[in-house]
Amino acid sequence: MRTPTTKRESRILPLRIESLKVPRAGVAQREFSQARVDAIAAEFDMGKFGYPVINQADGIDWVIDGQHRVYALRKQPPATRGTTIECEVYENLSEQEMADLFLGRNKARPVAAFERFTVAVTAGHARESAIMKIVRNAKLEIKRDHQKGCIVAVGGLVRVFDLQGPAILERVLRTLREAYDAAPNAFGRAAVEGLGLVYERYGTQIDDETLVGALGRDRHGIHGILRRAEEYRERVGRNQPQCVAAAIVDVYNQAQKGKARIRRWWRG
Repeated sequence: MRTPTTKRESRILPLRIESLKVPRAGVAQREFSQARVDAIAAEFDMGKFGYPVINQADGIDWVIDGQHRVYALRKQPPATRGTTIECEVYENLSEQEMADLFLGRNKARPVAAFERFTVAVTAGHARESAIMKIVRNAKLEIKRDHQKGCIVAVGGLVRVFDLQGPAILERVLRTLREAYDAAPNAFGRAAVEGLGLVYERYGTQIDDETLVGALGRDRHGIHGILRRAEEYRERVGRNQPQCVAAAIVDVYNQAQKGKARIRRWWRG
């Protein structure tokens, strides 16, 4: 459950540029981009620098907002950089409060979906926290690593959670994990949303064990489903999740071998 952020007053204080530390990405900060730092540094203008937002906690000056400007400033000659810089300073914010503050300050600026999601988890937002719990219960992780058991495409998780609900999201992740041995490419947005549509439409008509076996037998893995889906997209012009759903239904029916098949997707 999310705890409302405590209102805190900030002050403008001079801080040594060398003392500023950046929390790890996804806690209360976006992913670091060297290209963005280089672009700011190339056209550096101290008059447009503004105030980095800082949390002083446990003797450390944590950067909540402004990490790329701070790194760009560090690239300037010492005469330009100086020894201190004015910052907007809060004191003793928790990680949750830092995350809430970051999200509030960046409403008008684009933040990547992955970063917004992970920061929202730190902030204790109900939806993202519930999704994270489902992911962990499925013995998976939300992580940028392209490794077994890792999910990067959080947009699909959010959409299935919002439209089909937590129970279907749990079922989707369990099926994809078991069918494809938790391969990272199995959890792309189209696969997650497409399987969510299948479970939403057919519900208990689908035997999960049969579906896991049918999907797992394709030596091409998830790419086999995506290839079928692309053929459907070219023929019928529907969006990718719909076409993935149609491909999954075809694979499932082929595995039934005369047993009770479900209605084909386009006839549903």
